[in-house]
Amino acid sequence: RCTSREPWLFLTPILIMHFSMLLFAVVLCYRTRNISTEFQEGKWINMAMVSNLQILVLGIPVLYMVNDQPEVSYVLRCGIIFLNDVGVLCVIFLPKMWAVHMTPSEDEFGGTMTGATTVNGGTGNTTSFRTANTATVMPTEY
Repeated sequence: RCTSREPWLFLTPILIMHFSMLLFAVVLCYRTRNISTEFQEGKWINMAMVSNLQILVLGIPVLYMVNDQPEVSYVLRCGIIFLNDVGVLCVIFLPKMWAVHMTPSEDEFGGTMTGATTVNGGTGNTTSFRTANTATVMPTEY
């Protein structure tokens, strides 16, 4: 079994490296804040980094306070890891999922699709798409 009487000798360099990487990421997000929004993920990455920093700043002192209670310390460590990882995933992916599933999609003509109707008759089958701007009839048989 591997044990240590002084765990902070090992934890201190890890925490210093973690803090420095978080601060470096926040500085990079700040520097890239003026990039075109078409290519920018800095806003969401910055929110994820700030969330990580908050969890670390609040979690380390609380972990130190409950260091002599192994059950509480274990649950708190699990909670910190869970909040850290799930927080980053939610901040990065939930806006993308919201944009894909909750905003109206645009058709190839630049309008917003609101419905489609199939019309039979005439020279062949056609599908009529009603958009916010115009109605477009497209053939379905080639």
